[in-house]
Amino acid sequence: MRRRTRAAAAVLAFLAAVRAAAAGDLPPVPAPTSEPLEVQGERWARAVAAELHDPVEHYDPKRIAAEAKAAGGPNDTRALYFDRLAQAIGAAFYSFAPIGAVPDPATRYRLPFELDTPRYLVQGANGPFTHQGVQAFDFAMPVGTPVLAARDGTVGRVRDGFREGGLDPRLRTRVNEVLILHADGTFAQYEHLSPGIPVREGQVVKMGERIASSGMIGYAAGPHLHFSVSRRIAPARAETVPIRFGVGSKVGFVPEPGQFYGGRPNRNVELVVSAGGAPLSEQNPLRLAPGAKTALAVSLVAPGAPPADVTHAAATRFFTPTDWSLVVGADGTVVATPSADFAAAFAKLGAELKPPGSIDWGIVLVSYADGGRNGFASVPVLVRGAAER
Repeated sequence: MRRRTRAAAAVLAFLAAVRAAAAGDLPPVPAPTSEPLEVQGERWARAVAAELHDPVEHYDPKRIAAEAKAAGGPNDTRALYFDRLAQAIGAAFYSFAPIGAVPDPATRYRLPFELDTPRYLVQGANGPFTHQGVQAFDFAMPVGTPVLAARDGTVGRVRDGFREGGLDPRLRTRVNEVLILHADGTFAQYEHLSPGIPVREGQVVKMGERIASSGMIGYAAGPHLHFSVSRRIAPARAETVPIRFGVGSKVGFVPEPGQFYGGRPNRNVELVVSAGGAPLSEQNPLRLAPGAKTALAVSLVAPGAPPADVTHAAATRFFTPTDWSLVVGADGTVVATPSADFAAAFAKLGAELKPPGSIDWGIVLVSYADGGRNGFASVPVLVRGAAER
């Protein structure tokens, strides 16, 4: 299922600008002491491992600290030493993948989530800011959504245990992720995952197998899955590569920002979403003034049964992929205002990065799943003052 939404280009510019300037830092290089340089290096390597939740089992801090010292010449500087040490840590992290892999152009990837609910692509390959020159895809989805392997492979790296998310630059390196190595030497990267990742390094996984749950851990403005495929081009460097989705298709497709993906929902019941007693639809969107709020009501309509109010049922979930304009509560209350992270970041943007029309619309997704009964509804929202309606 693909559906183009209004003002997608403007929104992408806004979203990317919000995220553009982040710069996460590793633990600072220690100040000089009277200790041998390799002792200071070993301590720093352990601090880096702790900061990145990268187990020291991937490398021996004492050994690489000594090797970095032995590799220096008579005119070696402290800065060069720690640079070599950082390169050694990076090389150890990517050591599960071969250098110089050649991607198979015939490979088609499956979407990395269940196909029962459409997912909105917030930013795609070569996005205008944070994805410039990067082949990556950001799919908006609620925290806890199953993340599935997009291709067969072997788990190469798992970083887990981070619990914070938001637009604080210090969170840029603090992200839960899974890296899965493929038969052609490339590897997929699944980021911003919820803690408690079930797969382990060295585990063989099949396409479509659940490998994690989505989240908004790390530098993220809202709940989403960041997905990309890379190849290792140097011991401590990797680059993303173009891919196409569509298993079984010779042509395949590249997801475009501002559209929904995931096939048609598996619906056997109808959800009627209303506000103030009036049913909402594409033809009759929810209209809210900036800052206003309203409570949605959800009725389940099943064949041979009277409508049932399921607004507050445990099986009913509300979500918005448009955090730049809306906040949606678990009870279905919609507030026409950006989320706190977006509002704070938007206030810091220059006028040239605030495209008109980027925050005057939104979407609320409503899903219902209980005992084999499944429903889904998409509610368009217009955020405008009375004079603009």
